[in-house]
Amino acid sequence: VGYHLSRGESRYAWIVGAGVVAQIAALATIPSSLHGVVWTNVVVGAALLAAHELFVESSVPALRAGLRHAHGVLVWVRTILPESTLALLGTVIFVCVLFWPVVVHLGSTILGNPGSDATATVAGFWEKRHEGGYHVLGMTHHTYSAAPFGWDETNAYNLQVFLAYYPTYLASRLIGDVAAYNLRCICSFACSGADGSCRRGLRSCSSSFPFTSRTRSTHRSSMWRSLHCSCCR
Repeated sequence: VGYHLSRGESRYAWIVGAGVVAQIAALATIPSSLHGVVWTNVVVGAALLAAHELFVESSVPALRAGLRHAHGVLVWVRTILPESTLALLGTVIFVCVLFWPVVVHLGSTILGNPGSDATATVAGFWEKRHEGGYHVLGMTHHTYSAAPFGWDETNAYNLQVFLAYYPTYLASRLIGDVAAYNLRCICSFACSGADGSCRRGLRSCSSSFPFTSRTRSTHRSSMWRSLHCSCCR
């Protein structure tokens, strides 16, 4: 909407405004559960996208431009991929050697003390596997604590740790809770160690990136010159 309004086009803003009214009416009458609310919003979003493509303008040219830019980025990534791969491999080997007892006993030894966050995290994965899974929508009712009635937990924490803990939860269903937790710790240490080398590689290869600082500066200067000339006219 902001993009079209910046170009002096208000048609899509009116369409979105009508969509907001329709969405409020639909949410007030159609859904009978949380899943119904989600799917109602999905349908409204799809309808707004279809209205933009049919009544405003097609997004195909923008997608083509994005693909051309992505091709340039892929060429740039190929230049740093070998060094980054070696750096990641080296840090993985170093971390495995550093925590060799954990690597050898992946499913029975963890980093931490009994009663610490480490054992609590492992217990949390066990509870999720036995209490209905890892929920990112709605509430989770816990029955293994707060007996005899249990307690309800929102999805806020699961959303906050989603990137790290959801893959770990999936791994725990395959290799066990302790092994999945250890695998996450090893990956975290290895990725943190490889990050510094990758950043150095990015800086050294920045001159080959399609949009370097010099290119951006030149583009910005030409843009301001054209704007100044249009204002003077």
